[in-house]
Amino acid sequence: FRNIVHVKKSKFRESKVLPAQMTQVTDIVIFQDKTAIIVYSESPLTILIEDKMVSDLFKKQFNLFWNFAK
Repeated sequence: FRNIVHVKKSKFRESKVLPAQMTQVTDIVIFQDKTAIIVYSESPLTILIEDKMVSDLFKKQFNLFWNFAK
């Protein structure tokens, strides 16, 4: 896994970067009442959770990280 050092600006999105110590080897995708957790490893793994409470929790976590990031 490599750390993202620079994110190119785009008029189509807004990007922020978390501190290096918060780097993870996962992606979390939230859509409607579904949350997909993707783990990048030698044997990649995806976990799909279909639950409104869980997706709401991950949305709150995203907003917390978004406000913390630079």
